[in-house]
Amino acid sequence: MTKQYVENEKLVYIISDGIGQSAINLLKASMIQFDFPSSALRIFSRIDNEVRIRTILEQAKEDNAFVAFTIVKREIRKLVHEICLKENLLHLDILGPPIEKLSAYLGVEPKEDANLLRKVDSNYFKRIDAIEFSMKYDDGQDVNKVFDADIIILGLSRTSKTPTSYFWLNRATRLSMSLWFRKYRFQTKCIRWIRTVSCAWLWTLKFYKKSEAPG
Repeated sequence: MTKQYVENEKLVYIISDGIGQSAINLLKASMIQFDFPSSALRIFSRIDNEVRIRTILEQAKEDNAFVAFTIVKREIRKLVHEICLKENLLHLDILGPPIEKLSAYLGVEPKEDANLLRKVDSNYFKRIDAIEFSMKYDDGQDVNKVFDADIIILGLSRTSKTPTSYFWLNRATRLSMSLWFRKYRFQTKCIRWIRTVSCAWLWTLKFYKKSEAPG
C-alpha cells in the first residue's frame, strides 16, 4: 500500500456494519483529550463479510492503526477480535459489550440487524420531501408555491432564519425562508395566509404599518 499519510501520523480505523457514526462520535470525543499533532480517522462502512474484514485488517496492520468497530453480528465481532489479537493490533469493540450485557440482563437474544437505528421509514421520506421543497422555494423563488409551506420564516438578513430552518427540516416540516420583501402586498398576504410564522429573533409584518415597511 502506498503511504498517503504524513510521517508519525497515527491512524484510527473505524469498521462498521452500519455507517459508523456511533464510533465516529465516540472516537472524536476521546481523541480531543490528547494533544497529538497528527491523527486521522479512516471509516469503513457497511462491512459485513469476512473477505472485506480481512482486507481492511491487513491494511490496518500495514499502517499500524488502532482498530475500533461497531458490529452487531456476534460472529463478525468475534472474527475481528481474533484477527486483531493474532496481528497484535490494538482494538476496541464498541458495540459488543453493551449488547451482550443487555442480552444477559433482559434474557433476550439481540436481533443483530445493523439497519434498525436508521431504518428508512415514512418519516425519512417526509424529511427528504421537506428538504427538497425548502431548497426549491427558498428566498421567495415562487411566490404562489410559498404558501404550500407548513412554516414561512420572514426576516431581515442575519436574524437566525437558517438555524431555525434546520430545526424544522429535521422534523419533516416544509418551510420557506424569505428576506423582507420590498412589495408590501406579498408581506401582507403572508400574514393573512401563513399557517405558522416562526420568529426566531425575526421582525414580522405585524409590527409595521404600510408606510413603515422597509423598501
